[in-house]
Amino acid sequence: MARNLLLIAMYGGFNQIGRTGVLEIEATHNQAMTALLPTQKVHPYFLNAILVAAKDY
Repeated sequence: MARNLLLIAMYGGFNQIGRTGVLEIEATHNQAMTALLPTQKVHPYFLNAILVAAKDY
């Protein structure tokens, strides 16, 4: 799996759905998350900040 993916929790316990984070190492994940691969025009930390700020919407 590529680095600098944005991971998003699809389901889980209280206050877990929609949590995001940037994957900085080579790793795998399970079906409880989805991964977004930003283009070179979008910095993954910027995309993460936008998603965190928009979570309540």
